[in-house]
Amino acid sequence: MRLTSLCLLGLLLLDCKPDEPPHNPVYQVPAEVEPYVQAFRDEAAKRGKTLKIDDLIVEFGETSGQDICGVSQIASNKTPRITLVREWPCWTRAYSQNQEALIFHHLGHCILGRGHKTALLPSSDYASLMNGEYMGVYSPCLYPIGNTPCNLTGRRTYYVDELFNENTPVPAWGK
Repeated sequence: MRLTSLCLLGLLLLDCKPDEPPHNPVYQVPAEVEPYVQAFRDEAAKRGKTLKIDDLIVEFGETSGQDICGVSQIASNKTPRITLVREWPCWTRAYSQNQEALIFHHLGHCILGRGHKTALLPSSDYASLMNGEYMGVYSPCLYPIGNTPCNLTGRRTYYVDELFNENTPVPAWGK
């Protein structure tokens, strides 16, 4: 009888949680950022992942004096929030592919639950868009020399593949 009572009491205690107010999704994304969020959904779908992104706030603001392009905040039972710094070169003077990489990086935190990944490829390039230091990973060169353009397609494909699948093999340019 005593053991049964203790078990019953234990089950009741596990089930007793303070009432939390229901979470109402909020979706507030600036028009200039929305195409990147849609591209993130599209890239996930190309890789067989269906993402419903209906609870997200993206805003331009300050990041507490830090020299960073943006910050992601995810509190339990709260709307994920991405704060981007408009005044920093990350957004104002960035190429659109770097802006995409910045948004994809933060959506990686907020939507995919990924943390930073500091690993490097054998070529010394970052192994992931989830690195916490450089959002220009799509671009193999900052300044094309002469008429030789930067090859963005292969790099972007690898980094987006790796974003959705951490086991993506190292590409030829990364060896």
